[in-house]
Amino acid sequence: MSTRLIVEPAATLDMINNANSTYPNECCGFIYGSTFNDLTFIVKSRAVYNASNFDKRRHFNISSKDYMAAEEFAFQTNLILLGVYHSHPNQPAIPSYEDKLFAIQNFLYIIISVSPAGTSDVKCWELNKHNNFLEQPINISTMEMV
Repeated sequence: MSTRLIVEPAATLDMINNANSTYPNECCGFIYGSTFNDLTFIVKSRAVYNASNFDKRRHFNISSKDYMAAEEFAFQTNLILLGVYHSHPNQPAIPSYEDKLFAIQNFLYIIISVSPAGTSDVKCWELNKHNNFLEQPINISTMEMV
């Protein structure tokens, strides 16, 4: 991936609203955008149903049908499917053991920390070739957390 991430305000707001509205359960969705030189632009996020069969307060799962629809959406809108986002209710915005277990390289993972008070942190991670998550600094356009 590129070395600098810029997230459009509308995409950020959609992710934060999804995290707040599904609390205390984990939300999940896809992020889309484009790349140019050393920049990655996240211009769109789209929520999907958390299909987890486990406790949705601590787990999320995205169905294969939703993954296929995400690829189709990217194709139709001429965007790149850059990765996924999900929330961590009452937990920090750092990858969990399960996040690492199911992550793939070259995909971005945005994690949103959310509590009854609202969203407190948004971080982006990428799995490197050594199977370690590296935080990818992001520039979320000048909006305050909700």
